[in-house]
Amino acid sequence: RKKLIADTFFSLYDTYVLDRETTEPFGLLSLRLKFYDFMTGFLPDKIIFDTSENANYFVKKYYVNSKKVFILPVSAKPGVFKAMDKKEFREKVIGFYGSFIPLHGVSTILDIAKKIGDPDISFLLMGTGHELPKIRKEINNSQLLKNKIKLIEDFVKYKDLPKFYQNIDLFLGGPFGITPKAKRVLPAKVVEALSMGIPTIVIQTPATLR
Repeated sequence: RKKLIADTFFSLYDTYVLDRETTEPFGLLSLRLKFYDFMTGFLPDKIIFDTSENANYFVKKYYVNSKKVFILPVSAKPGVFKAMDKKEFREKVIGFYGSFIPLHGVSTILDIAKKIGDPDISFLLMGTGHELPKIRKEINNSQLLKNKIKLIEDFVKYKDLPKFYQNIDLFLGGPFGITPKAKRVLPAKVVEALSMGIPTIVIQTPATLR
């Protein structure tokens, strides 16, 4: 009879079926994911969401009682992400890290890189995901992108992320995808970059405006 609290960071069905498109929409797995989402909204006494938009999605999609909702915005660990002293960088480095999935829209970043004519501007992209082979192929097939982009196909430990931010001048927080989920989220990395004093670009959505 203890109170049950669910940390519902995102919808499993929305993530794997609609956003990443790694699961067939009418298969048994997709039905299982939708069932998990429904029970996540039905069973708990309180449900934690990171944005009001994610909460509204569950309220409308799974008829969650709005009185159960508690909004806990994403944050950055103070002991890890500290504001840097202002310093001059030799190069103009634009950075991105995250999963190479439709939500984050890495293809959009490549399109931006193609349109920037300044040879002193470079890009540092770090991460992995099921779209990585496609991104790697597009970079390798373009001499312009090969000259502008350094691709790090890996993730670093959470405590080592400040080293990544220290090597860039501008951070692309996004999310740059065109999926419905992109309008409901505010990535934690946006808060991390801002905590370190890194100028950050985000897409204007209801979630990022709050």
